[in-house]
Amino acid sequence: MSRLISFAAPDMRPRTPAWTLGAFAFAAALVSRAMKRVGERVGIGVDENAIDVDLGVSSILLLHPPLLLHPPLVSILPFSPSSPSLHPPLLSILPFSPSSPRALGLLTLSDSLARRTFAYSMAGSVADVYEECGKTMGCFGTKGRVCDTKCLSSRDCDGLVAFRGAGDRTHVNFTLVGRVVEDMRYVALGISTDGRMGHDGVVECVREGQTVSTYGSFNFDKNMGNQRMHEDKQNVITREYGVFEDGVIKCAFMLPAKFSIEAMNFQLDSHIYHVLVAVGKATKDNVQFHDTAFAGSRRLADLFEVSIPKCPKNKTLLYVHGICMVLAWIFFASSGIITARYFKKTWVGYQLCKKDIWFRIHQGYMATVWALTIIGVLCIFAYEKWKFEYDPHTYIGIVAAALCFIQPFMALLRPGPGAPKRAVFNWVHRGVGVLAHILAVANIFLAFGMDSIAFPVQSYTIVGVFLALYVLTHIILQTHTLLYELSSVMYRFHRQVQVSVVSDNKGESTQSPTTTADSGMKTDATGSVLRQATWILFLMASAIVTFLLSTLIVERLMLEKSE
Repeated sequence: MSRLISFAAPDMRPRTPAWTLGAFAFAAALVSRAMKRVGERVGIGVDENAIDVDLGVSSILLLHPPLLLHPPLVSILPFSPSSPSLHPPLLSILPFSPSSPRALGLLTLSDSLARRTFAYSMAGSVADVYEECGKTMGCFGTKGRVCDTKCLSSRDCDGLVAFRGAGDRTHVNFTLVGRVVEDMRYVALGISTDGRMGHDGVVECVREGQTVSTYGSFNFDKNMGNQRMHEDKQNVITREYGVFEDGVIKCAFMLPAKFSIEAMNFQLDSHIYHVLVAVGKATKDNVQFHDTAFAGSRRLADLFEVSIPKCPKNKTLLYVHGICMVLAWIFFASSGIITARYFKKTWVGYQLCKKDIWFRIHQGYMATVWALTIIGVLCIFAYEKWKFEYDPHTYIGIVAAALCFIQPFMALLRPGPGAPKRAVFNWVHRGVGVLAHILAVANIFLAFGMDSIAFPVQSYTIVGVFLALYVLTHIILQTHTLLYELSSVMYRFHRQVQVSVVSDNKGESTQSPTTTADSGMKTDATGSVLRQATWILFLMASAIVTFLLSTLIVERLMLEKSE
């Protein structure tokens, strides 16, 4: 036995002609079919009366004109497909009277419930949203708190946002769907510039009992949460409907192409945004942590295009790339350059594997730089699927990595000591290394401002402090070197003037042997303690900076995974 739902009002005025009722009912049936209401199973919850009216396969929805004029009445009439008066898909008109002996019950509904029920029938089912995804609407969904758009095809997303821009690009229509069980739960849309929580425009659809309310809010950051807009600013959102049925929140609303929330201007028609969707607990005044579902899409070029945004890429390789470059160029390269530049006359007489100590330190540090750079480059290429991102960071990074790569091969071509081209090699080798170091550190600065990472402002301060210490170390050691060389020149000049050269009968000089490094001395040059103390302090400072930057990178990675 199927049932027929008929919305009508008490017959307290002259009877409408039958042909008028027939035409209206026939039109209503066509609209109902077009919206896929006929043949689908839905329920209408009537609050405390808890009356459920199910539409069967053979059901017909009749909307009589009195529905728009009076508080409607609902009657449930037994209906059989074999009835001589009603045979689907043909439509017959049955005069309705509240005193009809075939009526099983009458219920007077409030105007608000009638509007809500009518909106629900016009909205279509959740299945309709999935059906339109990728056809007439763009969609982004997630299963749990890990982005997984496969739920769009399986139609079991915990959180789903569908969007469709107006043809005149004046507004965008959104539909939100979220699975909830308890009261005071929400599904929310976030419009973000970076794909993460913080400084985002948010629209919340909150279940409050059997109703669904829509609020606009602003997300400050992960720790501060959301703050709802004042009531007089909520009109930026045009609410269409909101329903809760079978454990699912579904709401629809419209946002203008240009709007502002908490001093942030959003221009959906001309700017690029990420779409966030979240499902979680709510309070009377705000939403809380998204404990059910959360995901952010990759950047959307145009909300007015029908598209299925992809999930963000796993950024583990990106952050490994960052850690490798920080270790390579902030710590090892900087320390290796300083060692080779200022410590050739330190640790004199001591060797490691038949080479001077300073050379082995420089060689080990720069070999580590080379290895970490190669690993970092491989990681970023694998992250980008071996494709180039055409931006300054990419170009500068490629040049710096190429210069670093050729350095050890240049060292193999080094002329021997005293060779005429040895000085040329030294300057070329030094110039290539210093240029690679400058480009790499500058590129680290650029990386902190990229949208794919978006490090906090403190990262710039940390690198700035490191650069100041690096320059200061150079100034101290270079000044010390110049003073030492000046003193050596003055000493030799003094010896030339003050020391008399006495020749014996054979014409031999009686000048005493010098103790300078230039004459092959076997002890450190003057100021060795100062150089070593400065070197140790710089190593400690660069190690601290490297640790802080690496910690920031790891924290960003953990934050990505926690969201």
